[in-house]
Amino acid sequence: GLVLAADGNLLDALAAATKAALADTRVPKVTVVGGTSAEDVADFEVNEDPSTCLPLDMQAVPVIVTLRQCNRHHYLDVNAQEEALDHPGLSVALNASGAIVGLLKCGGSGLDPSVMREMVETAQKIGRELHKAVDSYQPAQHEEEDEMME
Repeated sequence: GLVLAADGNLLDALAAATKAALADTRVPKVTVVGGTSAEDVADFEVNEDPSTCLPLDMQAVPVIVTLRQCNRHHYLDVNAQEEALDHPGLSVALNASGAIVGLLKCGGSGLDPSVMREMVETAQKIGRELHKAVDSYQPAQHEEEDEMME
């Protein structure tokens, strides 16, 4: 994707946008033809009928939730100015079931383990809601709304 401007929290926004784009992706049905013996070379047959295309399994596609710490509090969705303060933080990648599939420590100094645990728990709650929001996005519906506004 092309990013024209970023006001902080770019990783989270790109992950959500990637998941939304992949949710609308359909893969053509492919069948292996031949290859039943060592002499018979296998070939692939791609069904060009759009109605037979299959959606991607989106359960494993993560969203990312980044939290920053300030004193004993943590906060979400920082802008570029807040990001420049270099407070310690965590970027937590979560699949649709809320399982952690990636973790990145960002920002300045270290994080207390108890605060880190709280941040991960908060990220999991927010991540589940973010997955629901991205999954409920209907691209075709929004395109129709855009056309009506023209």
